[in-house]
Amino acid sequence: LMYDPTRHGSLNREIGRWGLARVETTGPGAGGVVVHRLTQEIIKSRLSDPQQAQRRTEIQSVLADADRGNPDEPANWPTYEALRPHLEATGASNSEQPAVRQLLIDMTRYLWARGDYTSCVELANAVLNEWLALFGEDDTWVLRLRYPLALALRDAGREDEAYAMNRDSLERLRRTLGSD
Repeated sequence: LMYDPTRHGSLNREIGRWGLARVETTGPGAGGVVVHRLTQEIIKSRLSDPQQAQRRTEIQSVLADADRGNPDEPANWPTYEALRPHLEATGASNSEQPAVRQLLIDMTRYLWARGDYTSCVELANAVLNEWLALFGEDDTWVLRLRYPLALALRDAGREDEAYAMNRDSLERLRRTLGSD
């Protein structure tokens, strides 16, 4: 049914009529469906733990596969902002998927590029804490995440902390990947 474009209008009307969800008509999420939180909880309650984990992984993959472009380009920022609220809700920081981990790094880079150093540091620290517990200090993705975090710390006036983080990351990268 969802793949039949001729039925989208009637399907959207039915979903809206029952108050289960709404279709976004404007902004970067235009055409997307926003499911009511109560509806989400009802659906979630009917899934087993393994099914919930599988759905979470699928949703994380959808977010990571979004065509978001370079986080340094202001033209791409509305897409990043549309994705941002879904990261915590989907547990993206616990994902082992490289594409999801890259999304989180890109999101911190976007926040830094936008000049929102406080949000960048908050997100990066939250993700970093999760990744350190899951993957350890020498994990390449952990070291890659520390770069935009250090940029935000530096630009927020915390130069000593940024320098120490960069120095430690460089030592770890040399030890794990070599001097090149």
